[in-house]
Amino acid sequence: RTAKATDDCELPVVHFQLNSAVLSLSEQDALLAALAQCTIAPDTGLIVTGHTCSLGTEERNRILSRQRAEQVAAVLRGHG
Repeated sequence: RTAKATDDCELPVVHFQLNSAVLSLSEQDALLAALAQCTIAPDTGLIVTGHTCSLGTEERNRILSRQRAEQVAAVLRGHG
C-alpha cells in the first residue's frame, strides 16, 4: 500500500514491530528512497498518521500510534 503525498509522488506505508515505535533501517530506507523520487517543496505540509493492531488497550494503542507517526515525521523532517 502507498499513501499519496502529491499527484506524482507516493510514499510507502511503513511497518513497525509489534508494540514498537522504532522505525527499522529497512523501513527508513524504503521511505527515504521514495522521498528521493518526490519533488516536494520543503514548506509543503504532509499529514502523517500512525496505526496499531487491535492488541493492547485503547490507551496504549493511541499512544503507540502517535509515537509511530512522530517517528515517521521526524525521519521526513530530517531529510527535507
